[in-house]
Amino acid sequence: HYTSTGGRLRLGFGQEAIRCASFESQLVQPLGSFLKEGLGNWVFGLLYNTLITIGMLSVVPLTRGNPEFMHHDDVFGNLYRFTLAIHFILAFGGSVIYAKIVTWKYDLIVFWKSVLTTIGWILLIGLLSSFLLHLMHRPLYAWIFPSEVYQPAAPFLAWMVLGRFLALASGVLSWAMFSFRRDWLAVRCAFLPISVAVALHFWLVPLHGFKASVFLYLGGELGLFLCSLLGFWFMLSQLWSQKDEKSA
Repeated sequence: HYTSTGGRLRLGFGQEAIRCASFESQLVQPLGSFLKEGLGNWVFGLLYNTLITIGMLSVVPLTRGNPEFMHHDDVFGNLYRFTLAIHFILAFGGSVIYAKIVTWKYDLIVFWKSVLTTIGWILLIGLLSSFLLHLMHRPLYAWIFPSEVYQPAAPFLAWMVLGRFLALASGVLSWAMFSFRRDWLAVRCAFLPISVAVALHFWLVPLHGFKASVFLYLGGELGLFLCSLLGFWFMLSQLWSQKDEKSA
């Protein structure tokens, strides 16, 4: 009797252990798959957020002790916050565009034409906006930030805004790559220009203050856009080749 009871207990524990192991497997496998599939997107986000925040993080420590750059942290801080507000407005429009990219992908001709047309309009609007800001930056900046100490940043407003439009254009290209699961291609496109821009902060910001940070940000955005454009064409050539192989 005791032997049979013990056997049933062992059998029950064994079945419970199997159910627990099965549950853990069902839980862990999707989580691991999610992390694996999303890792490239996460790395890309980490790289890009480094580009847009390195200026704010570096201006204060890299110019500390230099009397010529006494107020550069406040000057660049207000410029950064103003253009960051524009960035969020553009990001809202970008979220609408990114949703459309997923619907374009099912026809390659529509896909590449729509992506390039969208980028063309973004760049055109960005150039026009930057040109208008260049013409009216002094009265506009003085109205937003009346204090005289902030006015040295006014001439750089147009450049920072142009960088935000380049960011939106790069985002369209990146999401085009994400839509075909080319996350690591987008990461490779981002790595070189962002790494160079970030590294140059430690050399040029101590010499030129916030002005260097402005143009390094713009250069990083331009480099990211050009590399993303090359990556987009590379992806398209692969997709066309795959399509031709299937139709052959």
